[in-house]
Amino acid sequence: MQKSDTDKAEFQKINANEFTVDGTLGLYELNDLAKLELDSPDVSTVGGYVTHLLGHLPKQGEQVKIDNYLVTVSQTDARRVKQLHFRKIAETKPVEAATKPDAAL
Repeated sequence: MQKSDTDKAEFQKINANEFTVDGTLGLYELNDLAKLELDSPDVSTVGGYVTHLLGHLPKQGEQVKIDNYLVTVSQTDARRVKQLHFRKIAETKPVEAATKPDAAL
């Protein structure tokens, strides 16, 4: 089976708000595919990025927030993150700041 550039096995769109990626997918590739702006001088893959954010090799089921996504570690092995699940978090704007009576002072 031949893969096209738009049908990468490393990136699988589930719906408008969810997708899964291989931990070996490059950060820059993920940025292009998911319209993110992740950057790190220390790591080059999304699995490495999540490991770096958490400060340890994550276990299956661990979660971390990246931009407006909740990222769940779907698969790991003894040394690396194998698959991650991204789910967009509904953006909520704080109402409190606009309703403070002393905001105009």
